[in-house]
Amino acid sequence: MYQPITFDGTKTFFVLGMRRSGTSFLRQLIMENPDIKNVLFEPHELIFAAQSIDIKRYRKSEYHFNALQQLESKDLWMGAKIVGNPGIEFFNWKWLAMKFPEAKFVFIRRDVNSTYNSWIKNETSPRGTISLPMYHDWWRETYNAFYLFMAANPDRCCHIEYEDLLKDVNKELTEVEELLKIQPFRNLQHMVEKPNN
Repeated sequence: MYQPITFDGTKTFFVLGMRRSGTSFLRQLIMENPDIKNVLFEPHELIFAAQSIDIKRYRKSEYHFNALQQLESKDLWMGAKIVGNPGIEFFNWKWLAMKFPEAKFVFIRRDVNSTYNSWIKNETSPRGTISLPMYHDWWRETYNAFYLFMAANPDRCCHIEYEDLLKDVNKELTEVEELLKIQPFRNLQHMVEKPNN
């Protein structure tokens, strides 16, 4: 019987949040820690590979295997930052939890109205955007999925509030330190700038 392909993931973590929720800023902060090797920037091929590597024709695919294997690390932590637009596709991040059974997850949340306004201001896609009420629904469902995962896997997750990160970056990053069991972050408050969007 075929066994699904999994990767150890003991030194693997993911930063997840809605687009414009502070994922890039959090990635920059985390990469300041000497225990972190790298945090890949929105590697969309990871979710595709995690979803499809167990499909028969992809089981021996070098592309799929390499896309997932790039996160395997023996000494320092390897991570990936993945953001979501409103849509069902973003819920595919759960495939990563299955393919990397030991991986950790750092969820970041920003106030829904601030996230939406920043997204609208910076959106350049020809696909357009959605109304605020519709966005509220997607925002709520996205974070509900995060919190359900956290409740079922408390040792694999932590949650960062973007607004709290701006107020006291060092205090908020202790959540990440404790999750990954890494040395404390250096004083990073100087990296914080008040967002203009």
